[in-house]
Amino acid sequence: MQINPEFEGSVLPTALALPVRWDERAARWISHIASPPVVGLLGLGLTARSINTALGWMWTGYYCLLTIVIPVLYVLWKVHRGEITDFHMKVRSQRIRPMSLMLGCAFTGWMSLWLGNAPAVLTVFSAMGFFLLAVLLVVTLRWKISGHSAAIAGLAIFLYGLYGAPAAVCGLAIPLVAWARLRLRRHTLMQTVFGSLSGILFMLIIFSLVSF
Repeated sequence: MQINPEFEGSVLPTALALPVRWDERAARWISHIASPPVVGLLGLGLTARSINTALGWMWTGYYCLLTIVIPVLYVLWKVHRGEITDFHMKVRSQRIRPMSLMLGCAFTGWMSLWLGNAPAVLTVFSAMGFFLLAVLLVVTLRWKISGHSAAIAGLAIFLYGLYGAPAAVCGLAIPLVAWARLRLRRHTLMQTVFGSLSGILFMLIIFSLVSF
């Protein structure tokens, strides 16, 4: 039986619920570790490290607070109020408002970095983050796309750009994260594929504009 990723309820009654299998537990951990906020934080840290100046770290901290900490707190607050089912927002319609807030924060961060003459690498990184999020939000209005896949694919390309061939092994995380999202029935195969392609495309644009 095919299960709709948008389905909000449990497939089985509570009394008949099956024990959680090891692969489902693994998929949950992978989803947590590869969640967009965690991946975004890692990407920002690596960007700041490539700049490696006090000013660069200061701008990175500001951008992180604005585009990661504030949206995460907002989502957690919505989950606490029962307006969102879970932190990963498995129901597509529940993603619209949080993603709109994220987009506003991303735009504010990008403009702040640009007008404040922040390091070019960080400014371009923030610009591409804004445009990627804008595309994901537009798609989400009509269709559910995997933000996890977009985030991990973008990070894999980013690491390859920074460290070269030795970092190519990070590309193995892309199908691993896609498997986790499929195993948890949060996305279809095409939703993970298009999410991954989006992350790869926008990160390639970054490297075409800026030399790290």
